[in-house]
Amino acid sequence: AARCFEACIEQHSNIKNSFLVGGLQSSNLIYPNSEHINKANEALNQYFELLGYALHKVDSNN
Repeated sequence: AARCFEACIEQHSNIKNSFLVGGLQSSNLIYPNSEHINKANEALNQYFELLGYALHKVDSNN
């Protein structure tokens, strides 16, 4: 799960994170294939969209 998350983050060129491994393609580590990464990205995007909506809703009630 951690390597899949890492691969998802690396796919987004606008996200910079010095704590994650860089250059996954040239790494000797095993990462999910692009099909799995794309499915995980869809789920993560939906999760963060709903989280943002919920946080905004909570913030507007205060």
